[in-house]
Amino acid sequence: MAKRRGFLAELQYQGQQAEKRKRQHAAVERASVAERARLEREAAEAYVQSRLAEVEARNAELANVYQEIDRAVTQPEVKA
Repeated sequence: MAKRRGFLAELQYQGQQAEKRKRQHAAVERASVAERARLEREAAEAYVQSRLAEVEARNAELANVYQEIDRAVTQPEVKA
C-alpha cells in the first residue's frame, strides 16, 4: 500500500489509522467501564438478596424459639 501513496499521503493515512485505533480503544474502555459497573450492580443486588434470605432464616428460627417459649409458659407444670 505504501508504494501507491506519496510520502505525505502515507503519513496522513497512518495518522488516520492511529486515530481510528485510538477511538476504538476508547470505545472498548468505555464498554469495560460500563460492564464493570453492571457487574458491580449485579454483585450488590446478589449481596442484598443473600442478606434478605439470611434475615428470613433467622426470623424463622426466632419464630420457632418464641413458639417453644410460649408453649413452656402456657402449659401447666406436671408435678411428679
